[in-house]
Amino acid sequence: MSDKKIRLGVLSCGRFAQRRILPQIIKIPSFSLCAIHNRTLSKAREIAEHYKIPFYTHIEKDFFDYPHLDAIIICSPNYLHQKHILLSLRNGKAVFSEKPMTPTYEQSQEILTELTEEKTLVIGQCYRFKNTLCVAKKLIKEGKLGNLLSIKVHMHMNIPKTGWRMTKRYGGGVALEIGVHVIDSIRFLTDSEFTSIYSLGKQILDDQQEDIDISFSALAEMKNGLPVSFDASLEAPYSTGFTIVGSKGFLESTYAIRGDDDGRESLTFFDNHDGSFDVPLPKQNVYYEELAHFANVIEGAESQLTPENAAENVKIVEALKLSMSTHKRVNIEDFVLA
Repeated sequence: MSDKKIRLGVLSCGRFAQRRILPQIIKIPSFSLCAIHNRTLSKAREIAEHYKIPFYTHIEKDFFDYPHLDAIIICSPNYLHQKHILLSLRNGKAVFSEKPMTPTYEQSQEILTELTEEKTLVIGQCYRFKNTLCVAKKLIKEGKLGNLLSIKVHMHMNIPKTGWRMTKRYGGGVALEIGVHVIDSIRFLTDSEFTSIYSLGKQILDDQQEDIDISFSALAEMKNGLPVSFDASLEAPYSTGFTIVGSKGFLESTYAIRGDDDGRESLTFFDNHDGSFDVPLPKQNVYYEELAHFANVIEGAESQLTPENAAENVKIVEALKLSMSTHKRVNIEDFVLA
């Protein structure tokens, strides 16, 4: 496939896809954007005309029946991810799905059983390409911080209290919406896995009168013994960052985990002996990075955004939510066995 364009379709081309995904797809030389789906026909037509896309529809079946696609990007609400991933894989398409892989670990496991070496599935944990995280990880590996002592990460935003992102049955809530990014960032930075977690959170009633998580604070232990703390909120002013403390110094980052490419991120290294200095961070777009990576994976490169990794993130989210509801520390191994 490397000597021809990858014929690409985008499923559920809503506001997120229009803002974050479509503008990056057209910058990737190996992609040819051939089909889009939006639940409103007039909007699908408008998008298709703007990007000169030959096929558009508001009917899912028509999208999946369109024969001239090699790959599909899934941007649907979380509760539809399992259905759309399986349909795409069974139609022989390479698949990129936005995070989370699914709302539940059981659903993620069902997808994993469907995979073979011939099938391609990439999950959009895009912040594994974020310069703040990649540079911090490099400094950790080089021993600049000494022995790691603790990590703190936070991600806050304020979104409307309506819509699928704030509806439990549609896979909404803070843990699945942004907590999964925080969890993945910690696993990426530490090269280690969660062994236990304790979390406290706040819930509100959604439009369906069901309890949904809107904020949480968590303490966890990693397999390497490192203590980590992290919190996330969907009702706080926008803020995201991390602090990594080691025996030789510490790193502090503001606007660390975000998709905008305006260069507002910062990373400062505080050395025990030489004082502090700001680490240079070139501008980047993580959505371009993850989509270009998807193209490379289709053409044979090793994936850095594997479904196995994404399923692990969903497992930690479920453990976090269980701890919130029981007010007890959850052992990850016991949780999985249950």
